Amino acid sequence: MSTRTTVVLLAVLAGLGATALFVQGPGRADRSRTRAAVFPGLAAKDVALIRASGDGVDLLLTREVGGWRLGAAKETADAAAVEALLAGLVALREGPVVSTNIARQSGYGTDAGQGIAVHLEGAGGKPIGGFVVGKRGPDLASCYLRRDGKSDVLLVSRDLRADFSRPADSWKESPKKP
Repeated sequence: MSTRTTVVLLAVLAGLGATALFVQGPGRADRSRTRAAVFPGLAAKDVALIRASGDGVDLLLTREVGGWRLGAAKETADAAAVEALLAGLVALREGPVVSTNIARQSGYGTDAGQGIAVHLEGAGGKPIGGFVVGKRGPDLASCYLRRDGKSDVLLVSRDLRADFSRPADSWKESPKKP
């Protein structure tokens, strides 16, 4: 290839890059710079029950007058860990939609049979929201998530799978040292 052909091809490539940046780039005023909350309107103080099940997980956390309780036996749960989990859910922002095809949900682990189904309830058993936590994302620090009633599978930047697949004993309050 001649030098002239190389220069022309580089100029065309630079022109295409500049056009793409202008059309799709970060400088567009119509693009939102912040992502919407995955669970809009969710407030940690309103959550009275967290239930997670599936893929070997069976977790029940309930808020009572004395704090958070674990399981049917109502053992004292680590309130700081539960509140940190809820704060993480409140702060969670929508990531890219990786699929809207219901038939592909199993590939992301967000179908009913593969993922970890999480349900949040308020006082009196009022449903607040639910979602399915799927497989870990490609960077292993993220995961796939599908909200109840939606077909969109999101890639979210927090690995909720690590949060919800913890053994039940790890949610117990640590004994106080004298």
